[in-house]
Amino acid sequence: MASLERTTEVMRLTTTFAPFQISNRYMEATVTNTILQRVQNELKYPSVLRLSARTLWESGNPRYDLFQYILVTHFDTKDEDCAFFPSQLLTSLRSAQSNDEREQIYLRCFSLLGLCKPTDLSLIQGLCSLEQNVKLLSQLLDLTETRIECQEPLPVAVEKDQRLISQVALKYEQVFTTEVKLFSNDLLSKMPKHEV
Repeated sequence: MASLERTTEVMRLTTTFAPFQISNRYMEATVTNTILQRVQNELKYPSVLRLSARTLWESGNPRYDLFQYILVTHFDTKDEDCAFFPSQLLTSLRSAQSNDEREQIYLRCFSLLGLCKPTDLSLIQGLCSLEQNVKLLSQLLDLTETRIECQEPLPVAVEKDQRLISQVALKYEQVFTTEVKLFSNDLLSKMPKHEV
């Protein structure tokens, strides 16, 4: 009798939690397909066929090769004044012999890009939740897409940003005024003094 009750309980639990497992697998497959489509369509990554649900979310060469492709192809600038990373960092990435070396370089690069903390090695390795993995890859792809769409050369964009900051710094009192006018002068003249 006890084994019948135990079997019934196991079957009840299985039918209760099975839809969550199916929906979780469906969500993972959907997210993986979306990321893979973005990698193929937006980045034109030549080795996209090496990526799958397993290789995209786990540490290993296919994941690390994607990272290297993105960093070397889209974030390696020749202008030292506008570089995203110190020049020796991407040079050492190209000559890295082990996955441990590559992981440390990716960790440094991604933390410099603001995608993770300098201590988030598990995120680089894919040893984290699906949500964290998706967030990292989505942000990396968004950043890369922005970099691709940027029509101006980086030094020109940096120069424009510097001019804007200089103008704001010179006129900071006008830009950040503490005095607020809720009504225009013509409305103020028509309103009684005690209502203002």
